[in-house]
Amino acid sequence: MRDAPVRLTRRVRGRLRLLVGAACAAALALTGTVVAGNAYADTTITTNQTGTNNGYFYSFWKDSGNVSMTMGAGGQYSTQWSGINNFVAGKGWNPGARRTVTYSGSFNPSGNAYLTLYGWTRNPLIEYYIVENWGTYRPTGTAMGTVTSDGGTYDIYRTQRVNQPSIEGTATFYQYWSVRQQKRTGGTITVGNHFDAWARAGMNLGTHDYQIMATEGYQSSGSSNITVSAGSGNPGNPGNPGTSSCSAGYVGLTFDDGPNTGTTNQLISTLRQYNATATVFPTGSNAQSNPSLMQAYRNAGLQIGNHSWDHPHLITMSASEVQSQLRRTQQAIAQTAGVTPTLFRPPYGETNATVQQAASSLGLREIIWDVDSQDWNNASASQIRQAASRLTNGQVILMHDWPQNTIQALPGILQDLQARNLCTGHISPSTGRAVAPSGSGNPGNPGNPGNPGGGCTVSVTRGQEWSDRFNVNLSVSGSSTWTVTINLNGGQSLQNSWNAAVTGSSGTLTARPSGSGNSFGITVYKNGNTTTPTASCTSG
Repeated sequence: MRDAPVRLTRRVRGRLRLLVGAACAAALALTGTVVAGNAYADTTITTNQTGTNNGYFYSFWKDSGNVSMTMGAGGQYSTQWSGINNFVAGKGWNPGARRTVTYSGSFNPSGNAYLTLYGWTRNPLIEYYIVENWGTYRPTGTAMGTVTSDGGTYDIYRTQRVNQPSIEGTATFYQYWSVRQQKRTGGTITVGNHFDAWARAGMNLGTHDYQIMATEGYQSSGSSNITVSAGSGNPGNPGNPGTSSCSAGYVGLTFDDGPNTGTTNQLISTLRQYNATATVFPTGSNAQSNPSLMQAYRNAGLQIGNHSWDHPHLITMSASEVQSQLRRTQQAIAQTAGVTPTLFRPPYGETNATVQQAASSLGLREIIWDVDSQDWNNASASQIRQAASRLTNGQVILMHDWPQNTIQALPGILQDLQARNLCTGHISPSTGRAVAPSGSGNPGNPGNPGNPGGGCTVSVTRGQEWSDRFNVNLSVSGSSTWTVTINLNGGQSLQNSWNAAVTGSSGTLTARPSGSGNSFGITVYKNGNTTTPTASCTSG
């Protein structure tokens, strides 16, 4: 921005800042040195740098002018600036995540400035903002919809930077924005709500780099005093929801045999309290009998799999009987929850070639488990919690929806995972391993082979429908180079596709990127089968 003509109005200059300045800030901030300080001692910095202060990641960048950042206890920091061209400073986390962020303080700009949750992802390279307050210029861009969260409505925008600085050097990348319609300086940001809204608009994130609650100023003066934390309490408290950094990876909590009127709502409530997620494997008969609880599963963001129609010993059944068990359950879940499972857990963990073939024909990946909680065998709450303590990155634990001891053990399980910097995830249909939930990028431990940083996930939603055909919308996250396998049902066949190169006309289709973006669609002839196709994704 140093070469911008001085005749530009303040509004135009602010618009150029939106497109340019933050990328420069992020790139240059990574080149600084770390200022060491004693725990909870105030530290004032005035030069470009990143580091850790009192348990929080921080970033400070300016191009010219007078600005300082003073860091205090925990997530507190303050800024003073005058006569600056551009600066960005704040405290937060590295890596970023779907955490719940709480912040408070004061924000007093004179001119163009933002108070924003700010971060980056890689693969795809994305710079993102959740803007809570601003000065004389409200950021804008290509309108992509709205999202309502935490007591307010945010306008969603997308902008593109072409051959500009980034955390990966000079590159072309998108910026994602959620801009609150009403200003505020304090409250809660449920970050995952914005990630999910962006994904629904085809704006997919990748592997998370840093994420900070930032003060940003452009050709202005002012001050701020901000305190940020994850969840509602202090960082490092394993009992406080939302404080895990996910640095140790993700695990899969699975609950079979639901939904049940006596326990399902308790299960969902506890997961929400701790900002956690899980994978549930309902039976088809229970799904059909409890449609409102199936909707509750989906509304809570839980991943839903197939657990057969009525929990028989499938290995004693014929191929047609097994096929019927799984197909009826697929249909019941699609009708009650509006999703088509891509995962299957065989009852009792019993499987053979007949069972595996039936699952594969329906686009289902068989999921067993790494840890058995023994909750089905009257294990106590403490024994169930102890079993969960053995989980490591990528692993899956077997639990059930119905035992009261499991419901009693769940808060302690979630506290223990947070203390070990493990987050709850979903199960990848491609690998069968626990990974970050769709829309939140890849896990924060890309060096672990059980949790690859280059994976991808695909979401499937049903679109417009006619008497003989319907549309299917697909959105890929986690990679910009991908192959999606789409499994048509019964006699279904492909009529049309858009925004992807699709091969095949019936049975199994293969889709690859064509043009820009990670969202595409197909039109499917029903030919007597109205079930929504399933899909899985591999990167590369």
